[in-house]
Amino acid sequence: MLFRSEYGGRFRLAKVNVDENQELASRYGVRSIPDVVGFRDGDVQEHFLGAQPESQVRAFIDRLIPGPSEIERTRARRLRETGDLEGAIGALTAALQLDPDNHEARLDLIGLLIDRGSPDEAQAQLELLPPQIDVDSRVQAMRTRLAFSICAHVEAEILVVDEALAVGDIVFQRKCLDWIDSFRQTGTLLFVSHSMSEVRRLCTRAVWIEDGRIRQQGEPNEVIR
Repeated sequence: MLFRSEYGGRFRLAKVNVDENQELASRYGVRSIPDVVGFRDGDVQEHFLGAQPESQVRAFIDRLIPGPSEIERTRARRLRETGDLEGAIGALTAALQLDPDNHEARLDLIGLLIDRGSPDEAQAQLELLPPQIDVDSRVQAMRTRLAFSICAHVEAEILVVDEALAVGDIVFQRKCLDWIDSFRQTGTLLFVSHSMSEVRRLCTRAVWIEDGRIRQQGEPNEVIR
């Protein structure tokens, strides 16, 4: 490719003979050539089929190559993996200074601020996200994590949990369950869920509500059958 040198080695071009590598061609659904697949961090990110003008190929490569903000985000991930929480927060702050619209970096930062025990700062960052991505599943999961973080820093007597454990990864869910177990020792829990196993684990009394009416109430194992 004539303009590969312009990118200073920031991408690698590999040509695959599909006749000699039919298993690989089948894995990525190659039906005709040229079939171009772009990878980043081992995952497929972009794809195009057939000959394209140079401008389109450049745009394809530009979408694959991380900009300065994404480079800082990658650095933050590596710092977090080594246990350097403050360094990771600093890298993500730098990423957002380079690109305030890097919403994934902001969500990463929110998660780390929650991990550090800084719910006020996390809430401030959450409010900077645009409304149009508010329905994103990761945003919803982060709001739930933040809510639990705030609960952990106040002395509440009653806790209402409404399907909160349906979001987030398994590690977050386990942390929430452990925290709820601790809260139940001193507070009152109202737990709303479709997860029967969680109701059995967390509740001493269950109420089955269907179409706005109470169908049954009592000991969880009696209500859940």
